[in-house]
Amino acid sequence: MSRKEKIPGFIESEALDSKSIWMLSNLNPYLRQSGNQWRPRWNIKGRKLLDYLLVFIASGKGVFSLDGKDFTVNSGDAVLIPPDTIHNMSGTSEKMHCIYLHFDLIYSAERSHWNACIPPGTQDLSNFDEFMHPKISDTFWGKLKGKLQLINSNKIKALMIRICSLHTDCKADNALITSGILLELLAEIQAQILGHDKENILNYDRLINAGKYISEHPDLSINIKDLAKKSGLSESHFRRSFRRIHGISPKAMHMQVRIRKSCELLSYWNMNVSETAEQLNFHSIYSFSRTFKNILGISPSQYLRNIS
Repeated sequence: MSRKEKIPGFIESEALDSKSIWMLSNLNPYLRQSGNQWRPRWNIKGRKLLDYLLVFIASGKGVFSLDGKDFTVNSGDAVLIPPDTIHNMSGTSEKMHCIYLHFDLIYSAERSHWNACIPPGTQDLSNFDEFMHPKISDTFWGKLKGKLQLINSNKIKALMIRICSLHTDCKADNALITSGILLELLAEIQAQILGHDKENILNYDRLINAGKYISEHPDLSINIKDLAKKSGLSESHFRRSFRRIHGISPKAMHMQVRIRKSCELLSYWNMNVSETAEQLNFHSIYSFSRTFKNILGISPSQYLRNIS
């Protein structure tokens, strides 16, 4: 069963197009705490957290700061505060309707269930390193923080209220359902923010197509300069962006694709090592064998023995 099938609401979410599924594929969110409440004037000074905090201002106004930079918040604003990031939050209106979620982007049985409140002014979390959420390498979620540039804040509000309601209910199966809706919320945020950056989306499509071309042509030599030109990018920009999108260089992807294809030829087409090397246009059988072993840890001959 795939991960998408395991999580309630994952497949059905309108926000989850191919881009969102790709960028969210490594996330496994878990809700630690939630709240949906009206507050009088309030203030939280100079604090760091162990997890992520998403705050939605349903009504009222205030002043937040992140890394020492102040910004105003008003009705309809959402703010994301990553772990280990110093922040201040204050509601300056007489009343504020505040919805918030404390969550992990990546669940850990050893870390995620620790959900003690961090009091205002707490900045030294060195005694709690084992509970600190690890840094995210994802190029979107690893950098996102502060006030979010949303297109449809009402949809974000509705999802957050639904999550809070399920979390408060405390039914046995609600944790999994909540994680599914939390993933839907993350996908919706991502889709709305990426909608502001048409150039980023265009480059994404071009780089996905470049990866698809590499995957579909294991028997061809790949010219990075030509791929970059077809993608409308300089070679250096193409290499850098390709690695950010795919998590691997174009050359390394091509090698993996060729070896994956070689396993198919060896397993199902009854080709020997020499024929497979020739079919995939390796310079020599020795070059093929060396690459095969570097990627799979065994030689083609050993692979053949294992499947026979």
